[in-house]
Amino acid sequence: MPIAIIGVFPLLLFLSLPSLPEAPRYLLYRNRDAEALEVLAATRAEGDTQNKAVQVEYDEVSKTVTLAKQNAEQSSFYGIFTRRGFGEIHFVRRAQLALWLPFFTQIGTGSPATTIYAPTLPETAGSRVEKTNWLSALYNTMGTLGTVISMFAVNPVGRRKTLLWGALAQSATKWIVGAMATLTTSRPEQAKQYRDASVAIIFEFTLIYSSTLSTIK
Repeated sequence: MPIAIIGVFPLLLFLSLPSLPEAPRYLLYRNRDAEALEVLAATRAEGDTQNKAVQVEYDEVSKTVTLAKQNAEQSSFYGIFTRRGFGEIHFVRRAQLALWLPFFTQIGTGSPATTIYAPTLPETAGSRVEKTNWLSALYNTMGTLGTVISMFAVNPVGRRKTLLWGALAQSATKWIVGAMATLTTSRPEQAKQYRDASVAIIFEFTLIYSSTLSTIK
């Protein structure tokens, strides 16, 4: 049951996706210019296609798509990293950010390992399976709160500073959880205290991760 609850959120996302419009860049690339303008107008100016800001953004995106089409035949995936074959468009910086930031977010922060092994510490300390599953479910839903925090904090604080303190805080929580795991097995008479501390730190890790690296990537 606890794990099944998590499946509600992907289902809600699936049901809501059909109501979302396509990206203007995609529509322009597919020569659906009128639809692209309508999407920009709906998100920028309550449907006013004559709005100045809408027109400016439409022209910028349209020029970018046109350049991409013109250089499509001579460009390649390898060229993204060598700056060759893209003419006036230099994707290399954006490509590096798009590739390495998610890579280190998944591998460097230990988020996947935390998700998989979150129930291990309570089980080691003697918690019942049902309680462990509930803790795991609550752990995964903490990301929602972190995302809300990120919505209000990223722009005022800045992405670079947010990434820096997020990485440092996540490193600290991992060291603490590692120490708690060691103490749980080496001092079984105090396993409950170490277990509770570990669970609290894991929840803190999830909150930090979801409000910093997870949303910015």
